[in-house]
Amino acid sequence: MVEEPRPRGPKRRLSEDEFARIALTVIDSEGLGALNVRRLATELNMSPGSLYTYFSNKDALLDRMLALALETTPTEASDATPQDALVSLFRRQFEAFTHHPGAIELVMAGVASPEIDQLREQMLRLFEDSGLSTAQCVRAADLMMSHVIGNVLVESTRQSRSDRGSELERRRSLPADDFPHLRRASLEATQPHPGEVFELGLAALLSALLAAAHEDPEPPPLTAKAPTSSTAIPDVS
Repeated sequence: MVEEPRPRGPKRRLSEDEFARIALTVIDSEGLGALNVRRLATELNMSPGSLYTYFSNKDALLDRMLALALETTPTEASDATPQDALVSLFRRQFEAFTHHPGAIELVMAGVASPEIDQLREQMLRLFEDSGLSTAQCVRAADLMMSHVIGNVLVESTRQSRSDRGSELERRRSLPADDFPHLRRASLEATQPHPGEVFELGLAALLSALLAAAHEDPEPPPLTAKAPTSSTAIPDVS
């Protein structure tokens, strides 16, 4: 990758990575909307103008932030089977996004970091090596990324909620005749260990996806139903 020319300006007291890591802590704790020049200047104890001696624009900063968040996802071991490599890859993604939940917003915002392209390439190659067709690889990669990101968001929400106990008690007090299953599940519920639900879904989804490769070579095309109201989501394909 060709590096951009370093912006000119006053002598810098931080490296670009140190600067980007501080910005990453901001979006990890407060979200991408909190990241602006004034906030970074305050966080770094710098003048707003000096920020541009590190990155020429915000896109360059966001690219580096995402790269740092994903730096804990190295390539798979050379002797691993495609299936084992997939398990390891998605576990590392889950860990990376758990440590840096703000990176999820960067991915959803379409930040074009080379690291996210490398991850997608690795996923598609491993699914193909497992016997999936190109169409199946694309759908499998999308499904597994949704599983990773969804579990990180649910887990972070669960940890931040202070009313989980009271909500569980509310469900346990529901009328047994009206909500027999919900009430029984609440009475028997235990707090899952961090990552437990992710691991359960990881095993089940990968098993189903790899089994489908031998049962149905090509997935049926997706068909969209006609909109039923003015609030239907428009087709953007």
